[in-house]
Amino acid sequence: MNAINWNTDSWFASHLADKLTEDFKAWWVEFYGRPEQYEGAPDEQDEYWVRCAFAWHGWNARTR
Repeated sequence: MNAINWNTDSWFASHLADKLTEDFKAWWVEFYGRPEQYEGAPDEQDEYWVRCAFAWHGWNARTR
């Protein structure tokens, strides 16, 4: 997961990127793929990071 730049999106970087666990990152990439796969349109990149944020909040709540 180190090869992925989790700070690509400025909003995601400032609010969540430093909070993600390695377990979450591995699951996310296995489920959703790498961010580069969503470069077809700017909206696809935005959706990728928003979905990642929602998934992280669910993951984090479940593990508490």
